[in-house]
Amino acid sequence: MKLRVIIIILFMIFLSQLNVEAAGVYLGSYAPDEDQSINISVPIQDIKAEIIKVYAQNNYFTSASKKINSTNLKILGRNNLFPISSRSFEAEKNNLFFNRAINFQFDLKNEYEPGLYENILYIDNGNKIDEYKLVFEIQPWKKMVKADQSTAVINNLNNRTHELYSSGQQKLIIISNTDWKLKVVLNNDYQDGISIKVAADSESRKAANFDRDFKSLNSKDVFIASGSSTTFLDSGQVEIFYQFKIDDFKKIQAGEKNYQFNFILE
Repeated sequence: MKLRVIIIILFMIFLSQLNVEAAGVYLGSYAPDEDQSINISVPIQDIKAEIIKVYAQNNYFTSASKKINSTNLKILGRNNLFPISSRSFEAEKNNLFFNRAINFQFDLKNEYEPGLYENILYIDNGNKIDEYKLVFEIQPWKKMVKADQSTAVINNLNNRTHELYSSGQQKLIIISNTDWKLKVVLNNDYQDGISIKVAADSESRKAANFDRDFKSLNSKDVFIASGSSTTFLDSGQVEIFYQFKIDDFKKIQAGEKNYQFNFILE
């Protein structure tokens, strides 16, 4: 009789240690190049209790190496917003759920780094705890803006060297949450010894690498700068200034020429 009691107790302990896998809920895939809020509706199991308790496993959604604060995901109630965190809150079922669905407000920020993020949401109705594994993806993104719409004019002459320079005030803005490369493409076949040099301020140089010398544009594609995510910078962006040069104006036929360049961000 004593042996039978011991076996039953051990069996009960074993059962209590089993974990039922949380239901997977995919919240979507996003490339937020600007801050925005979106609403997401997720079906849930039927809940009988009128008062429920909600909390998350962690205070962060985590990827392999990064994390995002869990409070950026909020339950959109009838009268309130309820930020998700490991600290539980209680609320009436009818204030949280609509037609057996839970509605979220997801605050997307362009500072989020690429990765697959997850956290577990617990809904405790007193008799049982439902688990939902919330998963979303942040995609890598990058964009470039030509901040100065004026045309670069190569007309500043160095009489000693016979070189012609543009003003050097043209500017590109790069915003990215991942690594990037910037190249320039010459769209015509002029062989006029034209070259380009880029520069950046001290803040931008934290996320950008480039040669400080002029680079010849005799080839079609020339990489002129590279860098990493700009989201950690105070400004959130890299500013690239560029200047053109022609080696010897005496070798060029007199008259106006239209050099066509494309800047491409990869």
